Amino acid sequence: MASLVAETASRLVATTGDDDVAVERRELGRALFGCEALGLHRAPEHVWGTQGLVIELGVYDADDLRLIEDDRAKHDRKTISVLSAELSRSLGGFSRAVSVSARKIQSDDDNWLLAQYDNPPTQIERLDQYVDEGCIHLTRNQLRILARHTRCRVSVDHAEVDKLVGNGVEFDMGEVRDVLFWWTPVVDEWLRDVDMPRGFRQSALGSVASAVVKGERTGTDDVIASFDDWGDIDITADPLVIRTLGPATGGATQDDVKRVLARAGGLLTVHHETCVSRIPTGRSKGKMLDWKTYEPQIVTMEHLIDECRKSDDDPPFDVLLVYRGGGADYTDSDRSHNDDRNQLLNLAQDLAGLGIEVVFGIGHGDASALPKDCDLPIGIYEATTPTAAAEWVLREFVNSRMANSRYDPGQRA
Repeated sequence: MASLVAETASRLVATTGDDDVAVERRELGRALFGCEALGLHRAPEHVWGTQGLVIELGVYDADDLRLIEDDRAKHDRKTISVLSAELSRSLGGFSRAVSVSARKIQSDDDNWLLAQYDNPPTQIERLDQYVDEGCIHLTRNQLRILARHTRCRVSVDHAEVDKLVGNGVEFDMGEVRDVLFWWTPVVDEWLRDVDMPRGFRQSALGSVASAVVKGERTGTDDVIASFDDWGDIDITADPLVIRTLGPATGGATQDDVKRVLARAGGLLTVHHETCVSRIPTGRSKGKMLDWKTYEPQIVTMEHLIDECRKSDDDPPFDVLLVYRGGGADYTDSDRSHNDDRNQLLNLAQDLAGLGIEVVFGIGHGDASALPKDCDLPIGIYEATTPTAAAEWVLREFVNSRMANSRYDPGQRA
């Protein structure tokens, strides 16, 4: 039953669009992630639009309970309940089989680990916003990048509570917090070759997670949870800024990237730009760049780095998605393919050093645009195609199901 509820929550939070219906579905999905499945049984009396089954939910948060009860009230108005339809679908492909009965889990209910769960007193922004400095093995910007791929939920530190009670210490329950946090697999991959003591990544990311309630008695625990569950982080409050960098010609590849990223709606702020086609400054200003090679990408990335370094503020974007279709052709070029591969990697490392992640989608199939057999450092990822790069952005920063949540018209687009 718990898996059924989690499956439904994941599907709802992947709803695309910015209209009221889409917003309601995402809010209900987030509310379900904060519930316990208490049981499935026959309804004592018939509920309109169902087959007489009731899924009972225990809810930790009062606001989540209100959302669920408002949706449940649709049965009384003989209109379709979102949770009824979606939970029925998860139950066995039914159109409408179940209704929902929800109750608040009380703070003195010792049967539930998170019974004393409280929302933090202030809204939690993306975790990278809480990184003020680096640590022993990671720079501030490396830690910021890793924090973007980390989710968290604030609870009560039950072990600390028991300890304080046992020692007869007076304390405020609201100050005894436990921050549960989890991260996407790319974090493990990036840290695989970083020389750090065993368990350090947990303590490093835990220090970031604990910063959301700094000043209180805070513990941290890394847990296993769905990457689609952002916990208490509100990604709508301060959406990541994505800058795409496509070929000057635009074309179908640019349309594909735009179409994929548009699925996020207002959950991402996306600015689409193209590479320069001529050298913008210097003695060779105006010279046409060799578009068959990676020269346009290299020159444009160099220009972006110069712009960012001239500013005292944080960079104006968080992620750079560099893409082009069809791969590269160095057959008639005086440029070295391997030198350009190394240059792309060096430029990406420079951007990552500024706290900007770089996602490449400029290779073609199994032909990498970066040096062969190199381990990609923190903040750099290479996808196989431009579309795959855009889908990676959705999975990491919004929701994995958004990558496949709409019909793809393929060649009929």
